[in-house]
Amino acid sequence: MTLEPPKSPVAEGEVVAGKYRIERTIGSGGMGVVMAARHLTLDEPVGLKFVIDERGNDPEAKARMMREARATFRLRSEHTVRVLDVGELPSGPLYIVMELLEGRDLKRELAARGPLPEREVVRYALEACIALEEAHAIGIVHRDLKPHNMFLSRSSRGATVLKILDFGMSKLDPELFEASPLTRPATALGTPRYMAPEQWKSAAEVDARADVWALGVVMYELLTGEAPVANLRGAERQARLLAGAIPDPRELNAEVTEAVARVVMKCLRADPEVRWKTVRHLATALRDAHPELAAYF
Repeated sequence: MTLEPPKSPVAEGEVVAGKYRIERTIGSGGMGVVMAARHLTLDEPVGLKFVIDERGNDPEAKARMMREARATFRLRSEHTVRVLDVGELPSGPLYIVMELLEGRDLKRELAARGPLPEREVVRYALEACIALEEAHAIGIVHRDLKPHNMFLSRSSRGATVLKILDFGMSKLDPELFEASPLTRPATALGTPRYMAPEQWKSAAEVDARADVWALGVVMYELLTGEAPVANLRGAERQARLLAGAIPDPRELNAEVTEAVARVVMKCLRADPEVRWKTVRHLATALRDAHPELAAYF
């Protein structure tokens, strides 16, 4: 059965909080709708993200959205979407006001173009490392990094800049954010295709190396057109990943260099102790493979 996409809680032309005039719907998904709007006083375009699924008024759903707003507001990298405000409609749903992005996410980019050139993939990965390094430094682990949450935005100068979105699943350091964990210790949380093995068992216990794994999956997919062992499902796929039985990306795309393949495969080591320890270590290895991209990190 095909599920109907969620409907927006506000109509085009409606003014939210006395200052954001809704212009159009940008996209929708399982957790809600993102709409383009204009700040009436500043005459600036913004995006409004609403949680409007069946749990939109649920305290936990609201708590997750507030965590996303708080986490993202602390981040200043040009490679993270900027959060400007947060509010609640009289009818109950919360919304986040963020910069309005023009472009498309890497999921759509891959669907439109197929496997991307290695140099381009490395550049996007380096830009993602900039955003993740800042997040990790202040106690934020994204936990849901995937092509759908990595957006290719066009700047006012016409340049393409990668931005990481959707910190709603993120793990926050409670000592830095004064936040109670929303995930029970034995709960898996995230998108299965991109989750690190340790995240299958407990999303609450993961650290920054789970994001290293996810970025490795993203790079593998962008280079080859498919995620590691994507032809397998469930327990069989998990067993292959745990055993390290992942085909080298060069087997699927002969244009991938040995240096980059080696970097990607180290991201995908089942034991987090033998992955890249930090995104800075990962970025350094990528720069060594493509020194002409050193300016991107």
